[in-house]
Amino acid sequence: MMPPRSFLYAKPGEWAGLLTRYLASWWYTVYLGAVALVMAFSPGTYDRENRIATSRHIYSSTWLVLPWFTLLSALVSLVLIRIVVVTALSYGPVALCA
Repeated sequence: MMPPRSFLYAKPGEWAGLLTRYLASWWYTVYLGAVALVMAFSPGTYDRENRIATSRHIYSSTWLVLPWFTLLSALVSLVLIRIVVVTALSYGPVALCA
């Protein structure tokens, strides 16, 4: 049987193990963020080989989602622009003061 993943479904005797796993997962998240920051600010990270590898990795991981993101962004922008225009027009025409 799988151990419960939430305090809601766990017996009180299992709370210590769940709390330990929960805190360990946050610790690993903070540790990964710290390592990423140190690497980002380290001058040795930015040599030619690493820049090429990083650019290839960024390109290969984003080129599939970029068209969908662009399309979705354009649609959301059109909807927001339409809402603003209709709202502005509902207040009536505004005379320009010279």
